[in-house]
Amino acid sequence: MHILLVKVQHKILDEKVDNLIFHLNEGLESTHRQLANNYEGTAAAQHLCSAIGGLLGVLALQKDFQGCFRHFPREAKDLALGKELPADEHHHLYELLKATLLNEKNHISSPEHTLAVFAKHFALKRPFFEPYFQLWLKVAESKLSPSARVLERLAYGTLNLVEMMVDQGLLHDAVYRASEMDTELLLRYNQNRVMSIDEALMEGNFDVDNTKLDLTNKRIPCIKCGSYAPLHGYEEIEPGSKHYIAYGFNCNHCGMELFDQKDLLLAGIKPIYEIS
Repeated sequence: MHILLVKVQHKILDEKVDNLIFHLNEGLESTHRQLANNYEGTAAAQHLCSAIGGLLGVLALQKDFQGCFRHFPREAKDLALGKELPADEHHHLYELLKATLLNEKNHISSPEHTLAVFAKHFALKRPFFEPYFQLWLKVAESKLSPSARVLERLAYGTLNLVEMMVDQGLLHDAVYRASEMDTELLLRYNQNRVMSIDEALMEGNFDVDNTKLDLTNKRIPCIKCGSYAPLHGYEEIEPGSKHYIAYGFNCNHCGMELFDQKDLLLAGIKPIYEIS
């Protein structure tokens, strides 16, 4: 990408990262206080939702810069295609790009766009993050109350998304470094999931290895009570094949929940099914 576009991109990123740092710190600190003192409130969840939206926004700006704008000027498209410009035109064009691309009314920051960018560029990581993204949308749209369990899950998903983006070079590790309380939350979350699934498997009385997906309704038997219930997921279509990528499970009969793909794997449930 031309240096003029990079300069504009960095100006937008700097502002978004500053906002992101605020919401990450406020959201995670408030989450730890709320979980420790067992009180209800929405501020922590709101900050975490803003942090997740901010993280995805930063990712989209780096992976789909042109797609982040309602109007991308012809001059910017020329630069994106590698067109060379005389040095004496740089200042004028830079001011033009700033006027157009720094205008927030011209920005596309909808969840639909940022999640589509994530799915396109990080298809292998989508199955793990998908339930956390769905949870984020429900809480952000006030379709789900931020209980202690929901808050902990939002924090877990946020911390994992930060780690992934640092690993991918999309975020500098100085933007947010996990605190001791963050590390304890991650450890507690993973320990609790293992204990819950182990207990369910011990109560169950059928062979998980022979579990098959009901392709019509996308259902499997519950590992705890054996009742058929939905296996959450999405279809992935590739040339010559179609697969159902599972990422979670809920039993309406006994309440057993496998929230993400790690839960499915711990329960011995296959996460990918050929449906072509």
